[in-house]
Amino acid sequence: PGNPPCVVDETADLVKAGRSIVEGAGFDHNVVCICEKEILAVASIADRLKAEMAANGAVELFGRQAEAVVKTALADPGSPGRPGSPNKDFVGRSAQAIARAAGVEVPAGTRLLLLEVGRDHPLVWTEQLMPVIPLVRMPDADAAIDFAVQVESGCRHTAMIHSKNLDVLSRMSREINTSIFV
Repeated sequence: PGNPPCVVDETADLVKAGRSIVEGAGFDHNVVCICEKEILAVASIADRLKAEMAANGAVELFGRQAEAVVKTALADPGSPGRPGSPNKDFVGRSAQAIARAAGVEVPAGTRLLLLEVGRDHPLVWTEQLMPVIPLVRMPDADAAIDFAVQVESGCRHTAMIHSKNLDVLSRMSREINTSIFV
């Protein structure tokens, strides 16, 4: 098992990060275990990152629409900081199919459903294996790395970072200690 976190800091190339995250997490409807499962974005760039993701096929959901998608995607929401379980009926299904089942309309060609959530949200802790991805705003890169280690949960699987800061890149590679680090 894995729950690959993706950290994006304030030095990242946000055009590339937005495109890469949608391509990665949207690939094969995010059923691949090495795809991004949650985004931990430094708060100062989070809105720009979301705009770049939207330009590449992500649709951000809010309020009741977001809640409906979560209820559709998760069979068991778990509890704060404890993973739940995905709804197996929607594992590997398209973003449009999941949205439609939740009663939400999204444009044709939507690759990824994006929800900004808090640190304890079940989407952050549960590997869904579907194109539904949570984004958590973090105060800085160090906090994002610390939280990435927590949500990766010692699986030693996969983690990603978008940064141009060599100190941040080095720290995450040491701290996350995964088999695949991109």
